[in-house]
Amino acid sequence: MKWDGKNERLEWTEEYNIDNQKMDEEHKKLFEIASKANNVNKISNPKEKEEYLRTVCMELYREIRKHFNNEEEYMKFHHYPNTQAHQVFHETLLDKINFIMVNINITGTSTAHHKLYYFMQKIYLEHVLKEDIKISQFISNKRE
Repeated sequence: MKWDGKNERLEWTEEYNIDNQKMDEEHKKLFEIASKANNVNKISNPKEKEEYLRTVCMELYREIRKHFNNEEEYMKFHHYPNTQAHQVFHETLLDKINFIMVNINITGTSTAHHKLYYFMQKIYLEHVLKEDIKISQFISNKRE
């Protein structure tokens, strides 16, 4: 996907599934929230743009935190050996989304929108496809 600042959509596809229905639904919801950021291009007033994007970031931050808490409980329940490292990485991801949110007025809405897109499409998705899939595989292997 290429960033054009206007029409790029953040979309969850089935190929991103990690074979855990609850986690997959939560991941999908996070992408749906982040995709709301594209509506910022429909707003002409700079202050309204900034406030709208901040609201999307705050909603995303709350839902990511909730998802991470659920995921961490799931890892603990299944005695996933890399739970602590995974939790540390979760905090790093939360710091990144928080940084985007609190700096909207400094970076501007266009830059913040781009950073949000990059965060979801590159950093967060990579986390899901590389790290969250390991949790799913670990639990699958335990059941065998």
